[in-house]
This record gives sequence, structure tokens and C-alpha cells, in this order.
Amino acid sequence: MGYGFIDIIEGFMHWEVNEASVGFPELFRMYTGTPTEITVEGYLTGVVASSDREGNIFGTIYIQDLAENPRSGIALKTDLVGSDALFPPGTRVRLWLPGLYLGLQDSGYALGTPREVFGNIFMDRLPALATAERLAPDCGDFEGIQPTAVRAESLDSTLVHTLVRIQDVEVDPEFKSRPFAETEEETLVPLLSCTGTRLGLVNSGYSEFRDEELPAGSGTATGILLGEAPEYRLLLRFASDLEMEAPACPDRYPPVSSDRLFISELADPDNETGA
Repeated sequence: MGYGFIDIIEGFMHWEVNEASVGFPELFRMYTGTPTEITVEGYLTGVVASSDREGNIFGTIYIQDLAENPRSGIALKTDLVGSDALFPPGTRVRLWLPGLYLGLQDSGYALGTPREVFGNIFMDRLPALATAERLAPDCGDFEGIQPTAVRAESLDSTLVHTLVRIQDVEVDPEFKSRPFAETEEETLVPLLSCTGTRLGLVNSGYSEFRDEELPAGSGTATGILLGEAPEYRLLLRFASDLEMEAPACPDRYPPVSSDRLFISELADPDNETGA
């Protein structure tokens, strides 16, 4: 059964916070290695980094601590569809924490509801109306959001589940002019930095832009960072998050060669002078 806009707004009307704020580091310290119930009374404040408007992100709202230069991000697993209409990227929100479970998803922290399978607790999505009862704009403030500009070789774990803009990248030449994704299938498209660092582009087979051609050239890629080194992945919000307006990397940075070489010193690996 689906929920309409009026149902969600009524959920907001019952939302009230009277307890203290819980910071991201404090929340993360509650994790015990398995899905952990949050018992502390309080709420998490952050800025929405994601969007489900074009269908590439489904079932998750990504929230980071700051609109610019974030230090932490988290994934909220939810059945709420059309969250962009209520929480577009840059919306400052409060999330009521007690009773939620803290776990891991895509090498980053995630919040959701528990599901037991053969005695083991797994993270599941929060129902739509339950999401509306827990998540609300913080006094209606809209901050806007600025992706963290970073090069592929400089990615690190503190940026997981936050919005980043990766500079000087291109789609793997073998994938250029292919569609973003195969219909109804999640497709991982290789991205290459102009310095040779590899990462993956996660595209949904249900997104609105799945049939569009991947761009040629090089430029920037903006999205939610997932995974861990050396296999980071990027989750686009919109097709326009790929801005490939510059020439391809080999054309921008042609290889340099020379027929002159000077060797100044030879050294033995074991530093043995008599070797």
C-alpha cells in the first residue's frame, strides 16, 4: 500500500523533539559490530546529500553532518518514495533515534529497522510513515549543499556516505557510448582518473536515465561515495552529475617520452656495498 503526500505531512505534524542532539561520532561509537539498537534519547541533525528524483537512488536517504566539508555521513534505510519532494539535497533535517538500529552498509554506517532471519538480526528499511514520524526538516531551514571536491587518488573513508565531486575522471573507453545501465539491472561502470586510479559508477536499471548514453570526454563526477579503498564506488543522483565536457584524459595529458636518460646512482636493495 502506498502513501500519499498528505499522509507524510500528517506524520510530520506528530513529530516533536524535546531531547538533546546526538553527534555523528557519538552515534558511531554505539555500534557493537552487529546491528545495534539505539536506546539513547536524542536526535541526529544533518544535511540531506542524496536525491531519489531520477530513480538512481532507492530505499536510502544519505545524510551528512555538514553542508560543506563534512566529516561524517550515514545512510537511512527507508521505504519512503519521492523523498526528494520533501527533503531535496541541502535540506537540514532532524532524525529521532531511539528504537532505530545502527549497522553497516556499503562500508559506511547505516540506520534502519531490525529484521530477524534464523535468529540473526539484519538491517531493513524503515516504513514510509515511520520515517515521517522520525525525520523532519529542522525548522524548515534549507542550507544548500556543496560537494567535496576531491581527486580519485585522495579518497578516504571519512567521505563514505557523503556527497563528493571527483575531478579529472572519464568513463572507461570500452564503456563510452553504452547506456548508463542495463534495464532492470544494477550496472557497475568503470571510471578512470587521468592519473590511472580506478573506481566504479553504480547505476540503477530503474533510473530515468538508464537508456542514455554514457558521455565521452573527461571531467567531474558527483555523487554519494560508497565502499572502501581500493574499490570505491560512486552513486549518482542525476544524469547531470556526470560532467564530461573536457577532452579525454589521453588528449589532455599525452604521455611524455624522451631518448635521453641519465642514471645518477645504482643501489643494492639490501644496501650491501660489496654486492
